[in-house]
Amino acid sequence: MQSVVRTGTIVQGFDVSAADKKKIVLFVADETSKDQSLYLTTPEGTLLKVVSVKAGVGQAVRITDQERQGFKKEKQFWVDRLVPPSPAK
Repeated sequence: MQSVVRTGTIVQGFDVSAADKKKIVLFVADETSKDQSLYLTTPEGTLLKVVSVKAGVGQAVRITDQERQGFKKEKQFWVDRLVPPSPAK
């Protein structure tokens, strides 16, 4: 499963690994600066790894509070789109 949403120059994506359905990548890319953040996560939403791409060079980064906040924002973006709203009571 894969999905991509473009808002201006920001591209946000969601991809489930074909080789390992237990690995999901959320990413956000700024087409202007060419910077990207990629978040490797589990289907349950546990952050496993963060890769940052700056000036075309990617590297795994230590997971800090800032990385966790970025991941939380991206995860919520996709949860809001993938999970059907609850029926009104």
